[in-house]
Amino acid sequence: MSRSPWPTPNRKLLVPALGKDASFDVSFLKHPCNKDSHSRSFREAAEILVDHCAASEHEFDEMIFPIFFLFRHYLELRLKEIVRYGVWLNILDETGGLRQTLKSHELYPLWNNAKKVIVEMFPNWLQETLKAAESHIAQIHQIDPGGEVFRYHESNGGFNRLSEKVGLEHFRETIAALSNFLEGCRNGVGEAWQNVCDVMRESRD
Repeated sequence: MSRSPWPTPNRKLLVPALGKDASFDVSFLKHPCNKDSHSRSFREAAEILVDHCAASEHEFDEMIFPIFFLFRHYLELRLKEIVRYGVWLNILDETGGLRQTLKSHELYPLWNNAKKVIVEMFPNWLQETLKAAESHIAQIHQIDPGGEVFRYHESNGGFNRLSEKVGLEHFRETIAALSNFLEGCRNGVGEAWQNVCDVMRESRD
């Protein structure tokens, strides 16, 4: 019977792929046009775990820790992107308070600033959509305000606020809807900033 492998001397952690070995194309990810993939990768990783748990005949109760953390981290990164675009587009003032908010991991202060950008950029969007998104983010913030509840077992204050049973399919649908909304917002403000950059570039030529 073979045992699980243990560390071996002189073995490097990261090496180029050999033969048909699957690989990560890091050079592709380093390209400026792929900055967006960093945030999105956390959402996709969580969705892979959710799909795996939903399709499995075994119980994976403990998977709620990485799944919730990955989704939450995705939301945090997306909100920070929207806020930064808001600063570049002169919708938000880059005050000391805003810089501190961008350094922190608290979702609701980030949302309050991101919402200003969204309302300014998309004034005709339904208020019901904004209210629903705000409600979802507020619920996540209440459970895990600083991004530590699902990273550390000792940080169980928010974890204790969860119900005894968390419906996987309902969670997946709700978080997917929120993520889709933020993707649309991020793409919209990103396109607006790109248009500004294009105009500035043309004026210099």
